[in-house]
Amino acid sequence: MKKFPEAVICLLLFAACVLVYQLNGQIGLASNDNIPHTLLAFNWLENGTLNFDNFRDSYLFVGETNTPYYFSEAPNGHLTSTYPIGTSIVTFPLYLLFFIYLKLVGLVQALGGDSSALALNLTDESFNETRHFFGKLAGTLCSALSVVLFYLSLRLKFNQPVALLTSFTYAFATTTWALNSQDLRQHTVSNLLLTGLMLCLLKANRTTGQSRHILLVVAGCFCGLLPSVRLTSAIFAAAAIVYSVYIYRRESIYLLLGLPSILLNWMWNSYYFGLANFGRGGYSQQFESGASSYNFSPPHIIEAFFGQLISPSDGLFIFSPVLLLAIPGFYLAFRGRTGADEKLVLCLGFACIGLFLHYCIYAPWDGGGDSYGPRFLTDILPVVCFLVGYSLDAILAKLPARSFRITPLLAVFLLTLFLSTAVQSVGAFTDVSWGKVPLPLINNPQRRWYLTDSQIERHSRNLIAQIASPIHDSELYLQQLNGKLDQLETIRRNGTIETIGDRWTVRTGAKRVLRASLTNTGQSTWFGYQTGLEEQGETRLYLRMFNAAGNPVRLKQDNLFISGRPQPGESATAIGQIIAPTKPGDYRVVLWLIAEGLEEAVETKPPLHEFTLTVLPRQKKN
Repeated sequence: MKKFPEAVICLLLFAACVLVYQLNGQIGLASNDNIPHTLLAFNWLENGTLNFDNFRDSYLFVGETNTPYYFSEAPNGHLTSTYPIGTSIVTFPLYLLFFIYLKLVGLVQALGGDSSALALNLTDESFNETRHFFGKLAGTLCSALSVVLFYLSLRLKFNQPVALLTSFTYAFATTTWALNSQDLRQHTVSNLLLTGLMLCLLKANRTTGQSRHILLVVAGCFCGLLPSVRLTSAIFAAAAIVYSVYIYRRESIYLLLGLPSILLNWMWNSYYFGLANFGRGGYSQQFESGASSYNFSPPHIIEAFFGQLISPSDGLFIFSPVLLLAIPGFYLAFRGRTGADEKLVLCLGFACIGLFLHYCIYAPWDGGGDSYGPRFLTDILPVVCFLVGYSLDAILAKLPARSFRITPLLAVFLLTLFLSTAVQSVGAFTDVSWGKVPLPLINNPQRRWYLTDSQIERHSRNLIAQIASPIHDSELYLQQLNGKLDQLETIRRNGTIETIGDRWTVRTGAKRVLRASLTNTGQSTWFGYQTGLEEQGETRLYLRMFNAAGNPVRLKQDNLFISGRPQPGESATAIGQIIAPTKPGDYRVVLWLIAEGLEEAVETKPPLHEFTLTVLPRQKKN
């Protein structure tokens, strides 16, 4: 009878997480990093191949001058995943179910007369929406399962109220909600494996004999899979191995018996990238190209140290202030370090510190400007939240028996929990291009420290606009939307400014920042990028480029972004980066004022400006 209520709680917890994680539907939070491991199982089951050669001429390559970063041209001649395949291995059972479901749906449609429905055309863009749907569903299910495993781990150490509140913290007050559950990321599966590893070792501390041996073998399997999902997660596997050897002595051999699970990833890497890269796989090409590198300069280390913790747009304690309670929790675990559980938590805690320090010397320490919050530190969440449980247990232990009174410490916990949950909910229900607008973050990295127009602020404004849009009558708003371009200029990397008149000359593939001075000559207020009205009427300068034959040229970036909230009669500035075509020749460039997301076929409106762009071939280096 004692286990039955826990089973019910686990089911309710799982169902609640799935429901909340799926509430926002598909709002475009998917990451391109996950393309290989959301396609690999489907491609194998449908086409019988474990490479991606059949995708070379697919929509995934359209507009790309080189192989997309998430794919790698392997030395053996095949197209494969840049990232480790552990995510595909762990989630294969889910994708097998997804595949069977799609085949059953196709069978029903075939019986209705559509014989082509049985085949899955993975390389066609029409399948992309299906891929996104199942990617999010897989992320949701894996995240919800990790919450249940985390709860079961907490119950081995704490009472039910502490376990439930701490599980809520992990599930909804961290990027488990805003990132992991919204897509099948490497972090999603890494956290699932880490929570499973913690549960096995905590349970092994409470069992003996064959039961302990089985738990240690399973824990060893998790240790082998962790670096197969994320290379950096090997630090948790190493901490668990050290802990098991110290605690279980000879019995630790059973954990080592599970480690060969890593061989699947090593064999994959060796086949595609050679024996020399059996551990790194596709990452070897990233490091060789300089995409992933390290910076040991003191200014970089200091910025990365504080940036990961307290920067307004990346700080762990800014996006989840409740995690500050992990600091006293670590002290409490250290004070009780004679216990086997505490030794485990401390070993994993030091692994978290090691991972954090690793990212202090990693060049792209922020994990990409398009991620909501501290993406890299998502990997430490199970351990950090477990430490929060120690603090919460101490806080609740001081409450009078059979009475509930809000003490100052409990009030701090509840307040930070509310703030953290609110911040994560904003991230889960909004999607804005903060890392790319108005310029890519790599061009303007100081934006991470801006108190105004921070990532949280712009996402919050977007959510407010979804609830109560400032544009009440779209048709009238568009009729009264008008402007005048006063000046257009380009800004070079060295700061040189050049005015663009009727003609502008650049080299092929050149990246240039354009800046326009505008005047609002209409009767509608302009809503710039800071207002968060992305896809909801944000005012932009839309740029189209046409070749000599009059055909439109596909551009990676085709907008200049207006700042502020200019009223009728006021001046404004728009800025954006464009990349010149790769083919030399003359191109016609046209600029329109648009309310993004509210209008179509803007080419029917009078343009604000147009000019001729002459693209010259690049000069050959001697």
